[in-house]
Amino acid sequence: DDKKNKYSTASSTLMNAAIPTPTTTRVGMDTPSSSAATAAVTRRFRFDSPFLVSPSSPRPIETNTEDTTTIDPIGVVTTTKPNTKAALIILNSPIQNPPSPIFDRLWDLSQFHVCADGGANRLHDATTTSSTTTTTTSTTSTTTKQYIPDMIRGDLDSLRPAVSSFYRTAGTTIECVPDQNSHDLDKALQAVQNWIDGSPSTNDDDADDDNNATVVYIYGAFGGRFDHEMSSINVLYRYAARFRNRLVLYDDENFALLLPADTRNEIRLPLVPPPSSSTSTTLDDTDDDDTDGDGTSTSECPPTTIGEGPTCGLIPIGCRCDTVQTTGLQWDLGGDGLSSTEFGGLVSTSNRVVGEVVTVQTSHPLLFTAEMRCPSRKNR
Repeated sequence: DDKKNKYSTASSTLMNAAIPTPTTTRVGMDTPSSSAATAAVTRRFRFDSPFLVSPSSPRPIETNTEDTTTIDPIGVVTTTKPNTKAALIILNSPIQNPPSPIFDRLWDLSQFHVCADGGANRLHDATTTSSTTTTTTSTTSTTTKQYIPDMIRGDLDSLRPAVSSFYRTAGTTIECVPDQNSHDLDKALQAVQNWIDGSPSTNDDDADDDNNATVVYIYGAFGGRFDHEMSSINVLYRYAARFRNRLVLYDDENFALLLPADTRNEIRLPLVPPPSSSTSTTLDDTDDDDTDGDGTSTSECPPTTIGEGPTCGLIPIGCRCDTVQTTGLQWDLGGDGLSSTEFGGLVSTSNRVVGEVVTVQTSHPLLFTAEMRCPSRKNR
């Protein structure tokens, strides 16, 4: 923590010297603001981690029966009946065999599953067992669980014929879209949009606010080629309005969500208390950073915790954010007058979630990212 605090302090000092105090009024809960600025923050956007709900209890959990506030199966808090739906898009990126608890959780919480072209190969290889006969060269695949996607969509230049045949036989719809002016992720998102439009229970037009919109988990968005990662992040910006900022990027190590501007953003991650000295683990038992340098992990999360955080960042990847104010982080922004963030200036990385709720108010869209915690990750 001392090391990270040093970096945070150094960055703040640099910013204080290099960039003048912004003239834009900063909107904060404890800061006087102009009427125009106050009027700008009229929306409330809330994201609750899907890992806040126990994987063994996927049913809705009531949190306050008096005001009908509930947590639905995907962990998104709403003030209406728990009818929010989720879809999972699987990209052409490695999947652990067998799939990690992170992947399993997202799969189980989603009602619609789409493989973006070669993502079907990854799913097949991670969830099937193969047996080859001694008299022929044919290979028979069987699923280790019902990991059968509803659809495979893309230009299908990566989909292996054997995988295509396997899923087609299992009842998966396979759609070839040869358009080269869009990526396979774009094509998969269109499939999700068609599913939303075609199902009365998932029609977002009837939602009272953005918090009731369908959530789309995109798995495999990180790792591999850097331009592919940037393409996935671009999707968060490009489709923000259509999916009401309910697009969430995942893999077994990273998570990212685009926070809308002029909004009170509230984020709840599966934060747990620091482990006691009797339960501390050594670096032989976990892949966490040794922040003390003595072989003892100082992370707030035990190695068995699954979910996002506590290490996180606020990344102004789309544009400069003139004003940002946060609460619930170890190093909050906005409290010391350094409320702007941009590349070439202050970028909040290696920050940490310390509150049950993180709030972020920003003048421009801002990427919130966090590490993923998974006990089986080191076994990949």
